[in-house]
Amino acid sequence: PFAAGVYALDETTLDRVARRLPALREARAGAAALLPGKLAGLFDLRRQQWARVAHVADPQQNEKVAARDMVAGLPAGSLVLADLGYFGFQWFDAPRRQPSSAASPPPPAPAPLPMAETPRLYARRWDIELAFDLIKTHLGLHLLWGSKPVVVLQQVWAVLTIAQALQALRLEIAGRAGVDPFEVSLPLLVEYLPFFAARGLDPVAVFVEQGRALRLIRPSTRTAIAAPDIPPEDLTPRPDPLPLTRTPRYAQRKCGHPPPPHPDLVE
Repeated sequence: PFAAGVYALDETTLDRVARRLPALREARAGAAALLPGKLAGLFDLRRQQWARVAHVADPQQNEKVAARDMVAGLPAGSLVLADLGYFGFQWFDAPRRQPSSAASPPPPAPAPLPMAETPRLYARRWDIELAFDLIKTHLGLHLLWGSKPVVVLQQVWAVLTIAQALQALRLEIAGRAGVDPFEVSLPLLVEYLPFFAARGLDPVAVFVEQGRALRLIRPSTRTAIAAPDIPPEDLTPRPDPLPLTRTPRYAQRKCGHPPPPHPDLVE
């Protein structure tokens, strides 16, 4: 509740294109040259909507390169969830230096994030993986229409537009039916929404009124997170004053090829 917004940050590599262009015909099957890049995404976990998606031309680019632009301009006090691919102290410090968050004081301590919320947040980080699964598996982005970059990006744009509408409809159905959004089957929504609409039926009304009987709304298979809820009065507050920041020192280690083995080391 303390966060201005909760976002998941991640990237997904686009599938290989067919070798139809002259420049690609000499490429080996499975070569990196056939990869049309990847998508960097910032997913709003509260709204279940894409807040930002960017195309990264280099499929092997480190995640942290695009991360700064992806989180730029977020409301001060936002909480960003990311996996170990984004681990880096310099990257962690960068958002705090943004002008949008400079005027906001740092949070008082870990107390605003109760222990029970930590595993729940970790579980919700996977929402962005489900959002990627929607666009790649259920909306067909795993099969690219063409090999030209402009055609690939047009398909990405079209699929993301449809995905935003489907995510919004699922939340609308869940709200009207009084269920958790993840109890509304997104794959079945993708399959049956055109079917109902083509027959002049309101898909949202059908899902709400008949969803349980038709198993369009069913218990979610997601793992239920159970964690101890410790009363605030049982927690020892941090000592005051306690330094919350320190002067950063980045190692700047080289990330190139490892050094050759020592001649005295024999396998």
